[in-house]
Amino acid sequence: MDPSDYDILQIKTGGIVSVRTAGFQALLDAKAKSRDLTSKSALTPLADDLVQGAANEERIVRRDFQEFGIRGATVHPAPGPSNTCGQQAPPPPEPGKAVTYDKYLKATYNSGDPHVREQHIELMKETLDKQFDPEGTTIGDARHRAHMVGLYHTFLKHHVPDLPVSQYWAESTICKWIELFLINLVQCSTGRQGLRIRTSTLRRWLTSLIPLIGRYTFNRQGEAVGANLLAGGFYLRLPAREKWSECRSLASYTYSCFAVMRNFKLNRYPGPRGYLSQRDLQAMFERGLEDTETFGRESFLQTHLAFVIVFHTAIRVSSLAACHPKYEEWGQYIKLEDLTIIVYGPGIWDVEIKVYHRKGQNQSTDPGYSLDFRLDAVSQVHNLVFDAGISLLCILLLRGALVGIETVDQLFAYKQRYIRIKPRMLKEPL
Repeated sequence: MDPSDYDILQIKTGGIVSVRTAGFQALLDAKAKSRDLTSKSALTPLADDLVQGAANEERIVRRDFQEFGIRGATVHPAPGPSNTCGQQAPPPPEPGKAVTYDKYLKATYNSGDPHVREQHIELMKETLDKQFDPEGTTIGDARHRAHMVGLYHTFLKHHVPDLPVSQYWAESTICKWIELFLINLVQCSTGRQGLRIRTSTLRRWLTSLIPLIGRYTFNRQGEAVGANLLAGGFYLRLPAREKWSECRSLASYTYSCFAVMRNFKLNRYPGPRGYLSQRDLQAMFERGLEDTETFGRESFLQTHLAFVIVFHTAIRVSSLAACHPKYEEWGQYIKLEDLTIIVYGPGIWDVEIKVYHRKGQNQSTDPGYSLDFRLDAVSQVHNLVFDAGISLLCILLLRGALVGIETVDQLFAYKQRYIRIKPRMLKEPL
């Protein structure tokens, strides 16, 4: 997908350009009269309101992380600067990058008055002077990072017009402007249906900016110091900006207030979808296992296994059981004798299944004909919830259907090639 297709990159244009650029939607709702923010006279009362609000907020005492129950791994010394990595600034963005954002900022600063720009910057700083909670991030894809470079260059071109492009990734520039850049993007960007962007959008920006900072930031001597800057605490500050909840855990900030997501009332809930993702299914199954710890475990495992089989084989769920009296009479449902469990190691079990109930084809084909499927064990830990062998053996273990296996320890210590099912239970339905 081209980065321009992301809803996070759709910038609002038209009659409300000035309102969006000034930002702070909560205050703008309360001051509907301050719609035109392209002049100094209109900006002044709004800025006064912000300053007064910040002054009335409760001050907090600086505290250590330990007081808030925050645990961290062993802290290693930050790497020193290096000039041996062949570091250089990223290439300037292509002409097609950040075009809408560029038009947006031009419309905002069309008066040519430097005081207007200064007051916009002060408004962004009012939001920046808050207190947040750190959260980890991951690296975004390269194409989106390239687009973020274009947005960042456009931001500096309008807000710091006298700054040479060669200094855009200087350590002093990054420390002073990168957080204001994030806030300005939130102010200027419009999500779907004309609403504010979602919290996932802001997190996406952060995951793209952090590797850019680590890769391209340099000091006055031209040495690469991005890793040093991030390890020295800047990494915690950036992800903290997108925390949606009201936090008081970073002692480096004096004032406590709503975090950026609360301040701009960003939507932190996903939009309606017609599908379930892998993470959604994992969460559902994990919750089901937690809720059936004392009651209903086997019933839930049956539902879980039915989903996994359908997920792997694409057969109808009605093929798993007898959904009609005549199908039950014909024995066209999965029975324990239709299962073959192959052992490849402790916790690694493949399952072979014979399916005789072929909906719509039961009378036109040989009743003895079966569809054979082999469900291999998953190879990655985070996919264990989709492992058919584990779910099946849990069910059979609860039923006492396994030959020579009565406990979990015996199951993992089993050395034979095939796990056998007790003969008296082979005709039972799965």
